[in-house]
This record gives sequence, structure tokens and C-alpha cells, in this order.
Amino acid sequence: MKGLRTYFGFSLCIICWLISLQGKAACPGTTYAGDDSTICFSNNVVYLNAKIIKPNGTAGTGYWSNFTGLFSNGSTSMTGVYYPSQAEVDSGYVDLILVSNQNCNPSQSDTLHIIIQSVQSTAVSGPMAICEFSSGNSYSLPSVSGLSYDWHVVGGYITSGANTNSVNVSWGAKGPGYIYVIQTDALGCVGVSSIDPISRFHFNTPDLKRAEVGSDAISYDSDAKTNGTGFVIASNCGGGKGIDLVVPGSSIDRGKMCMTFSWQRDEGQASFFKRAGTEFYINGGNLYTKLTQFDSVGSAKVIGPINTGYNVPNDDVFRYFTFCYDSASGIARVLVNDSIVWNYETGTASSLYWMGAGNAEIGTIMDGSCSGNPLLDWANISIPISILGKPTAVLNGVDPVCLNATEAYYCDTPSYVTYAWTATGGSVMTGQSGTYATINWTQPGTNSAMLLLTDTRTSCDSSFSFAVTVNALPSVSISGNDSFCLGDSDTYSLSSTGNLYLWGSSIGGSGTQASFQEIWTLAGQRTVYVQVVDSTTSCSNTDTMDIWVQAYPTPSLSTPAVLCENEATLVQVSNTSHVSYTWTTTGGSVQTGQGSPEIQVLYSSAGNFVIEVQVVDNGFGCAVNESVNVNVRPKPTGGAIYHY
Repeated sequence: MKGLRTYFGFSLCIICWLISLQGKAACPGTTYAGDDSTICFSNNVVYLNAKIIKPNGTAGTGYWSNFTGLFSNGSTSMTGVYYPSQAEVDSGYVDLILVSNQNCNPSQSDTLHIIIQSVQSTAVSGPMAICEFSSGNSYSLPSVSGLSYDWHVVGGYITSGANTNSVNVSWGAKGPGYIYVIQTDALGCVGVSSIDPISRFHFNTPDLKRAEVGSDAISYDSDAKTNGTGFVIASNCGGGKGIDLVVPGSSIDRGKMCMTFSWQRDEGQASFFKRAGTEFYINGGNLYTKLTQFDSVGSAKVIGPINTGYNVPNDDVFRYFTFCYDSASGIARVLVNDSIVWNYETGTASSLYWMGAGNAEIGTIMDGSCSGNPLLDWANISIPISILGKPTAVLNGVDPVCLNATEAYYCDTPSYVTYAWTATGGSVMTGQSGTYATINWTQPGTNSAMLLLTDTRTSCDSSFSFAVTVNALPSVSISGNDSFCLGDSDTYSLSSTGNLYLWGSSIGGSGTQASFQEIWTLAGQRTVYVQVVDSTTSCSNTDTMDIWVQAYPTPSLSTPAVLCENEATLVQVSNTSHVSYTWTTTGGSVQTGQGSPEIQVLYSSAGNFVIEVQVVDNGFGCAVNESVNVNVRPKPTGGAIYHY
């Protein structure tokens, strides 16, 4: 019974199929959708060249199926252009099926397989806050074989790796820094990557609201269409016509930002970005900007509109128009391609003011003539790199200085820095970590007082140098004798000339000439000194000579009251150590003791005579003579003694 039911069902299916073929012929002829190919996401266009040929050789009709994109001439046209949708771009391919309208079964069809090739759009990685004028900062993308790289830097320059996936950048002065890169593969496909992106749109798919990075747009003008490389205004043209892309404001509520628009001039008007009091636009062919930031009390401070001074050439060439603002420095910059055309210091380091700003608008005015030229190719908004300012200072102090002088040096800087003083040719004596330091200069020549300031908020540091000429001191060396006997005099001199002199001595002498004479009237340890002032540098130097002034010996002679002739008599002088004695006498002779403090003197005749002794100081040669007058009496003479 089961086998009977199966047979009956199969027979019924055959009968139904035969009935369906009644009135329909087989499908001869040709249906050709085109050659399979690969296109670029950045040039998102499929050029159609399909054919349907009937058996009699005439052209047939048909329609396209299995698509979500847009046909320029409708989905029944064999030629024209197909723009893949964002979903097809995301999937990386589209299979367009061309179906013939012939009354046959099964319908004849052909599939056109299109590969949609995209280039990576990963964010550029690297430091987001750096000190101004720093070098060796590395920024990179993942390495992909076959890609070429066109890097663009705002606020610095590339030092190496320009044609690779990794570059080194030296940054310039404080303000916004920004990096983006255009990547191109062997097929010519282009992708855009940037540092810290928050919003990016490519206007090369029918879904113009679709964001590559960040929130999708809320709406856009329905007359804006893609031509695969950018958007165009297709109809209802007028002076204020544009894409009118409305982007959620919450996605760009940032205190600082950089935005770049790849745009070619079609007319003299263009509005790149507008949100409340911040705008970036072209009017009359001139590039303008306007920004609103928080002021010191939290209110809105409007700057502009300002004509940047750049006039856009009317040549239908795509250029990169960039506006950057950095909240850390309050500096705004506008660039065309890689050239800064406007740099402005607002004077207030604060965030952009978005209070009550609502949504942002991109491309509200672009084309009023329906020229068909692509306008915006892509738009990118990123958080910029903060190029942080270094501490600034002006050093003050004494220059020139004299060797061995200690002088003060100082600077007037903010309170949020630390100080570190050093010196070449000298030593910091006090205040090494303060605003005020003293330095003792120990080496002649051109030297420096140096200060390292470090910002405690950012760790950025700056070195400052104050050149100091250290003049040598005049050469001073007193020439003259250094020991004398009391009452002696000497002249002291110097080898240097052309200077100012101030002489003096410890006994009160003074002089202002190149030489100096002193009479030493006081015994003991004395000094002579001089100060020499260089008449060119006013540097002075001194020298001192120690002097010893030796007093003379003070001998005292003693003799008997009466000397008799022909009798040796003892004569003495007071004994003084370290002296020598030389005795002389008139009319007599020294019998013994010559050279000693006492002698025996003998007179052979009576009369008045002189005894003299010279006492000489053995150490200094100071000599003094002492004498005494003596009366030598004759001995009594007697005759014969008579006794009576």
C-alpha cells in the first residue's frame, strides 16, 4: 500500500510539470551580464555593458536583480552605471543577476560578480600629548603589503618613514597637532586613516548618511547623489544647495578637534562645517573660520568670522582643507593640504563652546549649478594631538663679572615649575632649586648660568642659558725686601702697568703709584699691601708681603771707676743672645775676651782713653756701637826711704 501511494504522487508531479510547459518555448539566444571585475571602494562605480540577444539576433530586454545599490539609468538598462550600496561595500562584493524577459522556462540569466576592494581605515596610533619641539615621536598603522602611504602632518614634520606604515615626527611650537594618511593599494584603491578619529564620511555610496567612523548622519538633502568618488547635486540646483548632512552633535562634543575635508572648488561658496558659533567655510573664494570657546567665567567667547587670507584657486582640483583647535593652548590653525595658511592664538586655553549647539551640519552650501562635478570626497573629524608648551623664562643677572666673584641670577616664571640651576665655569652657591641663585665664578672666559625649568603639570622642560663673561684678575706680585733693621727704608714695585694702585702698610704708609717706598720706624712683624684695579674691566686683585723689622741691640758697658796703667782691667757689656761683639780701645790693648761680652784691657800709660764695642745682631746684621771714656792713672812712684 505504501508503494502504491509513492507511485501515485510521482505520477502527479510529472503531469503538473507537463502542464506548466504548455505555451512556453525553450530559451535560445544569449544573456550576458558583463565581465567579472574588481572595483575600489574609493571609486565605487560599476560601468555596465550587458547584452540580451534573441534567437533572431535582435536585442532583447531584461532586468537586474539581487542588488541593494543604485542604477543610474534604472534596473532594466543594459548600460549606465551601478553604485554599490554600503552593505555591498561592507560585504566586499556584489553579484548582479541579469534576467532575460523572454517567455521561456526556465528564465535565462547571467551573473556579474564584482569584488569591492577597500583599504584599511584603522586609527593611527602614537602619543597624543607631547612637548613642543620634541623629536622621535613614532606614529603608525598596521603594516599591509602592497600599500603606499601619503602622510599629512599638522604642526610638525616627518623625519623618517614617509613612504611606510610608520613615521617619526618632530613637532613644532605648541598648539594642535594632527596626523592623517592616505593609503593606496596596487589597484589604486584609496583609504583614509587618522589619529583618534571620532567621525568620518566617504561620499562614494548611495547611502550618504553612512559613517565610516562614528555616528551615522541623521539626514541629508535628497538631491545629493554619489558618483562613486564623491557627492554631486543632481537636481533643484540653487545658490544655497549642498548635501546638508546633519550629524549628531553629541558625537562631536569635544573641547578640541581637527577636521579635514577633501573638496574641489566648483563655485566660490562652500560650507564645510557649522555648529553654533564654530564654522569653517568659503565665501567669495576666500577661506574663513569662526570659533566659539569658553571664556574665563564660563560664557561663550566668539572669535571671528576671520578671513584666513587664503583664496581657493578655481581649478577643479581636490585639496585637503583642515581646521584645528587645541584647548590646551587655545591655538587654532587652518591648513590647505600641508601648508598652514592661518595660525591664531586666542589668548584663552579653554575648550570649544558647545552649550546648546545642537547638531552639526556638513556641506550645507556646495554647488548651485548642477555641474555634476564631485564635491566632497570625504570628511574626517579627529581629536588632535596636544603639542604642549614648554615653560618660558628670561634670565637676569650680572654680566660681566670678575674672577672669583659671587653674583646673583634670577628669573620670573609661573609657580607651576621646578627649578634647577647649574653653571659652566662656576659653582652654584645658594638657591639651586629656586628662582634666585648665587654663583661663584671660578674660571675666566665666556661661561654660562643655566636654568632647567620643568612644568609640574605636563613634565615638559626647557633649558635657558645666560652668557657671562668672567674677566681675569690683574696679576699682582709685590717685589721688594722683606726684612729690615729699624729705621731702614725700601721701595716696593709691581710688574703690571696701565692699572690703578692703592698701596698701604701696617705702620700707616700709603701710595697710588706703580711703586711705593716705606721707612720702617716700628720694629716687629709688619706688612705692605697693594690693591690693583684693571682700568679696562674694573676687576681688582691684591697682594700682601709680610715684613720683619728688627730692632737694634741695646748694649750697656760697665768699667771700674779707676784704671791703673799697666794693670789689666775687666770691662763688660750687657750680654744679649744671638749677637757678636767687636772691641776696640785707644791707647790700650785687649788682652783677652775679644768677641765676647767681657774683655781684659791693659793700658801702658796713663791718660784719657775710649773703649768701644760693636754689637751686631747675628740674624739681621743690625749693628750698634757703644763706648765709654776711661781715665788711666799712673802708678805712684816713691824715692828712697830715709830714716832720720
